[in-house]
Amino acid sequence: MTVLPKPAPQDLILSNNRFIPDPNNFFQAIGNFSVVDQVDNVDSIVLVQGELDNGFFEIKDNILFWSSAEQASGKSQFSIKVQVTDRDGNTLVKDFTIIRERVVLSTLEVYNSFSPNGDGFNDTWGVPDLRYFRNVKVHIFNIEGRRVFYTKNPDFRWNGTFNGVDLANDTFQWVIEIEETGEKRNGYLHLIR
Repeated sequence: MTVLPKPAPQDLILSNNRFIPDPNNFFQAIGNFSVVDQVDNVDSIVLVQGELDNGFFEIKDNILFWSSAEQASGKSQFSIKVQVTDRDGNTLVKDFTIIRERVVLSTLEVYNSFSPNGDGFNDTWGVPDLRYFRNVKVHIFNIEGRRVFYTKNPDFRWNGTFNGVDLANDTFQWVIEIEETGEKRNGYLHLIR
């Protein structure tokens, strides 16, 4: 009797390839991998080291995770290379496209008040979801129209000061511009001490 080596896995399937980023969570589940293998059900699934955009992701218990604190501004499509190996050492390598969906500026949640009183809660103001866009500008103006805060870094938050001086309770206007998409939005912000 002759025992022939088993064939390699036939396919690798990812249950979902889209996710909406959460700026407060750098470890997000995206989808589950399943292996099409008619002979074996014991497989190892790994990202191929150093390939494509694999550095942003991790596979744990056959689940694909976004696992990077890097914002990758302006990037909404990622390519990964995944290898499945069965217990006989047969391998299958497959590329996947992962889509990071970004919310349009008009639907982003922008808080309308903050209290920079040093209690560790709501002490600064910003819009974390802006980190997923390229070329962002955030302006804050006082009631007279003087700009009291400006940044191009969405992770840099306003602490309620101007030139190092605490500003008093007041209403301010914010303006957000995203050059990448051509979007612009404005609204009002209440500083409460």
